[in-house]
Amino acid sequence: LGLEKHEQLADYAFPVFACGYNWLQTNMKSADQVADRLNNEVMAQVKKEFPSAKFKKFIIVSHSMGGLVTRALIQNEKVKDKIAGVVHGAMPASGAPAVYQRLTVGWDGWKASTGLFKSAAAWATKFMFGNTSERLTATLANAPGGLELLPFSNYSNTVDFPKNPKAWLDIKAKTPSGEINTKKQKSNDP
Repeated sequence: LGLEKHEQLADYAFPVFACGYNWLQTNMKSADQVADRLNNEVMAQVKKEFPSAKFKKFIIVSHSMGGLVTRALIQNEKVKDKIAGVVHGAMPASGAPAVYQRLTVGWDGWKASTGLFKSAAAWATKFMFGNTSERLTATLANAPGGLELLPFSNYSNTVDFPKNPKAWLDIKAKTPSGEINTKKQKSNDP
């Protein structure tokens, strides 16, 4: 590269912004709110910090359910032409079967937490989300965003899907007498 090209590259900036969302509402609504934040708050801050820079496009980096919000964001008319690319990390693209487990036992916090702060945060979150099946179900059943985490019809836990789809969901219930009944799902579509 010539000196002229190096001087152009010296003026590049890649500011990073975090945009949260409410996981209880629909991913479309969250995406719409993120689009507004990108167009207003983020762009205002970019212009303030880098007044001579030319804005090109956003690069969206998501994690987990944020990937579902991002999937809705790239279709949002307010910003879809302003997004250069997306990087997903651990996106539940076909749904998160762990939601079913949470419905049966409640939120147990983050088991992998280490350190005092993370342990305290894990302990607190189980009460916010619902530490029992009854409490979590009351929250989740009224949370469109949480319900959008349920596995889609293309979810499969088999390596050779779609050639060999298998039913993967077992429903277990305890009768009043204490007997446990198990029902196997009839197809791979939850």
